[in-house]
Amino acid sequence: MTTLAFRNQAQKVLFDEELRGQISDGFWENAGPWEHWKPWTSMDLHVIVDPDNVGRDFHVRKDNYNLAAKALLDVVGDRMVDAVRTLSRDADDGLLNEDYDMRQMRADLRDMKAIFRTRRS
Repeated sequence: MTTLAFRNQAQKVLFDEELRGQISDGFWENAGPWEHWKPWTSMDLHVIVDPDNVGRDFHVRKDNYNLAAKALLDVVGDRMVDAVRTLSRDADDGLLNEDYDMRQMRADLRDMKAIFRTRRS
């Protein structure tokens, strides 16, 4: 099993609910190199929240996805924000992240881009 660890629950929701699909057969469907999407969408990929040890423990052919691309967010950005609002809970109090907005999402996506490139111990 391989693991991808994010800093917070919102990032996990963004990946699970939207980005995983965009990498495999959406926004980056025709990106190179060949079969770049396979490790990111594998059934063996375990996606977790571990703010003390973010990153991945598997090899990838591509890790430089522009997760905050304007062309992507113009189409699915609102849907991504709504997913976080309805599916993620704050770690401190367990409440839904109802105040999550596009600004916060862009910050999470920039962080996730760095996390994609980080090797997890």
